[in-house]
Amino acid sequence: MLLLLSTTLLLAASLQSVVGHGHLVDPVPAFTDKYGDPSKFAATLNGPTVLPGSSYEQGPDWNTDQFTKHFKASSFKTLKAFLDAYPTGGDCGITDSNGPAQPLPSTVKWANGQEGFISSHQGPCELWCDETRVFQDDNCAANVPDGFMSIDTSKCSGAKRLTMLWLALHTPEWQVYKNCVNLSGVAPGPGPNPNPSPSPSGSSGPSPSPTPEYPSPRPSPRPSVSPTPSPSVNPNDPIQGWKQCGGAGYSGNTKCVNGFQCTSLSLTYSQCMPYSNNKGQVTRYGQCGGLYYTGSTECSKDDSCVASGPWFSQCLPGAN
Repeated sequence: MLLLLSTTLLLAASLQSVVGHGHLVDPVPAFTDKYGDPSKFAATLNGPTVLPGSSYEQGPDWNTDQFTKHFKASSFKTLKAFLDAYPTGGDCGITDSNGPAQPLPSTVKWANGQEGFISSHQGPCELWCDETRVFQDDNCAANVPDGFMSIDTSKCSGAKRLTMLWLALHTPEWQVYKNCVNLSGVAPGPGPNPNPSPSPSGSSGPSPSPTPEYPSPRPSPRPSVSPTPSPSVNPNDPIQGWKQCGGAGYSGNTKCVNGFQCTSLSLTYSQCMPYSNNKGQVTRYGQCGGLYYTGSTECSKDDSCVASGPWFSQCLPGAN
């Protein structure tokens, strides 16, 4: 019996990043579509097919635990190696591999509007300087919610490109995010304190020479983020986009804000997703089909609607 599972993951290009999924903001990549949604995913993978052993359909926490378990038992040593084994949007996803070079900060920032990683989009992420991994976490949404990823920039000496990889596991159709930024070097950090002024002459007798003080090497401090005071929550307020609105054990409001609808992604998890209709063309990498999908199935002339499983089809580059 088929589960009542819907993966209506349409990302409308007109949506602002505040209701999207996020992207690098420091350094900032160039995007292949200057007028498109910079926060959309680059591709999807059917979890049970590419990493067998679980159905990955019981909500973000459970899905991520299952992924971590089976991934560590697989032959893949890094997320990059795993994504390189499948068609997942090329090396750079929706970002321009020939974009302008930028300096590399010691703290790389991923953001979704005013937040970091979307809390529901749990899963692993990595940062790479060329072929050197400089950051990794098994669950970035849970462990790095503000999106600040501190790195050792000395490992990036001479590197030409920074690559951000993120895999969101909140449904069995995993979302792949890839951002690339070409590098011009390491961004300057705070300079060392100036040498202390010499003591005035005229002291009686020689005094021991003070030990020279050198600034001890340390990474640049993590940017401080002043928490925004949490407003009082009215249980009758509609749920914001991309937040949970239902599922087994859920007791909150099920009404979403305007422009979103509460969509069941599994028996244990429903999420406020952009409202879709069946008119117009679907943008590249947007959903164009799947069980219970009710939106448009028409891709642009340069794209094809490709099924990655019974629940999800996506507009991908290629002749119709």
